Amino acid sequence: MIDISFRQLPATTRLFADFLYDFQRVEPFLGRNFRDKGSFSAVAETVLAGSHPRQKGAAILTEQNRLFGSGPKTFENLKRFEKPGSLAVFGGQQGGLFGGPVFTLYKAWTVLHLAGQLERELGRPTIPFFWMAGDDHDFAEVNHTFVMDKKNRLTKLEYAPSKPPPGLPMGRVRFEESIGGTLNQWDEAFHPSDFKGEVFAKLSSAYTAGRSFPEAFAFWMNQLLGDSGLVWVNPNDSGLKELAAEFFVAELDLNGTSQAKVAVVNERLLASNYHVQVHKTEELLNLFYQPGRRETVRKSNGGFVTETGRRFSASELQDRVRQSPGDFSPNVLLRPVLQSHLFPVVAAVLGPSEVAYFAQAEPLFELHQLPFPVVWPRKSVTLLEGKVANVLKKHNLSVLDFAGDPEVLLGRLIRETEGKELETKVLFARQSTKEAMEALKKELAGLDPTLEKTAEQVKAKFDLEIQNLEKKGVAAVKRKNEVLREQVYRTKELLFPERVLQERVFNATYFLVKYGFEVLPKVRGLINWENFDHRVIAL
Repeated sequence: MIDISFRQLPATTRLFADFLYDFQRVEPFLGRNFRDKGSFSAVAETVLAGSHPRQKGAAILTEQNRLFGSGPKTFENLKRFEKPGSLAVFGGQQGGLFGGPVFTLYKAWTVLHLAGQLERELGRPTIPFFWMAGDDHDFAEVNHTFVMDKKNRLTKLEYAPSKPPPGLPMGRVRFEESIGGTLNQWDEAFHPSDFKGEVFAKLSSAYTAGRSFPEAFAFWMNQLLGDSGLVWVNPNDSGLKELAAEFFVAELDLNGTSQAKVAVVNERLLASNYHVQVHKTEELLNLFYQPGRRETVRKSNGGFVTETGRRFSASELQDRVRQSPGDFSPNVLLRPVLQSHLFPVVAAVLGPSEVAYFAQAEPLFELHQLPFPVVWPRKSVTLLEGKVANVLKKHNLSVLDFAGDPEVLLGRLIRETEGKELETKVLFARQSTKEAMEALKKELAGLDPTLEKTAEQVKAKFDLEIQNLEKKGVAAVKRKNEVLREQVYRTKELLFPERVLQERVFNATYFLVKYGFEVLPKVRGLINWENFDHRVIAL
């Protein structure tokens, strides 16, 4: 096992790096420091001073989780959640096809771990929740996943319905019979193995025609997690929307104040040399209108207009919220605030992008008079297969060596092995030419001083041409080293597919087919919960 600082990983933003390693810099945006145990007790005290619809929420989620095939511990947790004084830890994700990228599993594990830890430390029932983004409408983000297939190619598995849903929330999109074709794609992607049949059977039992994206996602994740006690939340639920109605009205009553406050925070983030994750014009509300397809709503002439041209006065829109709360949903910045309105949230488990939009959302908590949760980083893991470990050992490489351009790495390896002799001869040629030209330059300068500059230019040209010859020689050696090339590129795809961390691309089933469901507790047991670096775990 190896731990790698996020500061060393490509694409780590300055905001996320400071969040992990220099929290005082981001404190104005992200509240209390997650490394300070006192942060949780302070937030818990504020949370418990408020009121939450625990019993109504528990009743709604009990019905939801029966539909998801959740185990006895989940329903025990919902009973405990009903009691006054209970707290909540939240994570969340879109319900991607076949569970989406494997980091979703790591996030669920982190939620479970943190809830257990806080329950011990705070002495109160602390329930793990997972919010499935059933209100999101971007079908293209959830209709596919990736595996490395039997030919060592990164392969996209995609669900293709008879026609793409027209901007509907994913909680209203149900799989057609064509999901069977996607399962066949999955089956064809892998060689037979001791575990493939079991994985296919469980995957097929989750992803069936008639289930919505969140339902299938939760059913499959329960197969991976077992009877974990995690409580799944599908926000695209009429009961939960009724509980949220007055919250939506309160957001409308702010009449643009929340958007203006976010704009101020965005300016402060940029002034601190941080990025802004969510870009939104101030006239756009933090609510979507979704009687059918999901539509943005903007302020217009004292009232509101949707992107398809429906117009409402302020009172008309509030009446519509109260009459049909299911026709509304929060945007990405308001969503965590709604979670804290519905549930006693003490902590939120977030990935890098989510940390960034939480930094923008902080003023919305204040406007709705809700406590800002402690932000806790989800665990980040790369799984190191034996064949990859062998390549690293053979060439004395690290995981980070594959984070950059594979051609650069290939060139380096060639220079260090077969290209070493070429490099030595090139250096000799450059040095010999330099010495010869220096002697000639002195001789010519003695005859005619104006020739000294010309000789210097010729020397530089000679050196450049020798370097060009070296590049051509290295290219020729590369062509002769197809085995090494294949190793470098295959290892790159296994560690940093699509130039990002493995966890952000690979589906968990890739590992399950090769190592079985037993690999899950093994990996979970090797996570260091006290360390917030990226962990590399050898399988």
